[in-house]
Amino acid sequence: MNPRTSTSYLRLGQFLDLESRWAGAADTGELAHRICRTVEILLDTPAVAIGALRADGAYGLLATQGTWPGGEKRFGPLARRALNSRTPQLKTVGDGSVGVFPFQADELSGCLHVRIDRPLFEGSEVSFLRFLATLTAMVLGSRPHAGSLPPGIALEDNDLSGPPTKADQALADTRARRHVAMAAHDLRNPLNVVIGYSDLLDEGALGDLSAEQREAVGAIGRQAETLLSVVDDLIDVDRLFANEERPNVTAFDVRALFDELAERFFRGRDGEIDWPGPEASFTFESDRRKLSSIAQNLVDNALKHGGSKVRVHCTRRNGMLIIEVADDGPGMPTDVRRGLIAVAAGDEDALPSQGLGLYAIATWVRVLGASIRVADSNEGGTTITVMIPSAEN
Repeated sequence: MNPRTSTSYLRLGQFLDLESRWAGAADTGELAHRICRTVEILLDTPAVAIGALRADGAYGLLATQGTWPGGEKRFGPLARRALNSRTPQLKTVGDGSVGVFPFQADELSGCLHVRIDRPLFEGSEVSFLRFLATLTAMVLGSRPHAGSLPPGIALEDNDLSGPPTKADQALADTRARRHVAMAAHDLRNPLNVVIGYSDLLDEGALGDLSAEQREAVGAIGRQAETLLSVVDDLIDVDRLFANEERPNVTAFDVRALFDELAERFFRGRDGEIDWPGPEASFTFESDRRKLSSIAQNLVDNALKHGGSKVRVHCTRRNGMLIIEVADDGPGMPTDVRRGLIAVAAGDEDALPSQGLGLYAIATWVRVLGASIRVADSNEGGTTITVMIPSAEN
């Protein structure tokens, strides 16, 4: 998995563009193939595969990338042990090694299979691959009708045990959150390095850049900032479950917060977003980072699932900060609406698998003692309103 210096820029660019590549997949099978290809490029591995447990109890491969010694039917035993134990399974095969990393998202159970050309996985690799397996579950699980998986390739040793008990599932969920948080901690430093170098390049400290090069460097920096924000949310959610997370209250200018979001995460998309104006120029006391995460994820969700225009309105009323984000898209499904409000009220399992964004919104709304409302927008899409009390009240 050692990066190839000559292709590192290309691989980083492809990784930063993975979300749009994955989103364009026509079905679950194509999505699985795109994920495999991304993992292969990102980690420079000779082979990657994704398998899933189907409704009939059989384990089938959704996608494979590269070649596997001994053929695909050797996947079964390790997959069975990984799914039953809910822990990764590592095995030396010849001069290389195979790792099987289980994942779970709602009713979807499966594994990420990775082969390397060394006898042993490094500890940092195991942590990162656990994170990628969890990310795979989130992406596959968020697809419509994710439980109706294609037949795939039937494997041997499909005598997988029945569904885990509630206690087993709770333990598995706790372990999964801890593994994701560990991987997130490991990701923070490399992302900060990427951001630091992109800033140096953008400032011309390492030589003059053309306009096209400066635009590319800016895109790398913005995407790295977005990834770092996601990593911070993952770490904070883990602390919340461990009862270690408390609001960090400061006084800040609300208009400056939105200007920073526009510059750091949504540069070049001004034509799609109507940002708050002078009416948001006031000081507010709350946890600035969590409030920023709420606003960022609201806008990001509206851009992903809305139409062509997103409107962001912000005001202060009766000591409350009111943030309203509206889009002109097809509207939010009823089960997602109810789940978003339920998670904000304390029901952790109410939200259908939609990725981290909506879950982060609902979680920080609850932590800040805020409330959330979801309604149809005047433009025909969805309006989400978050009402945050000031910490000074």
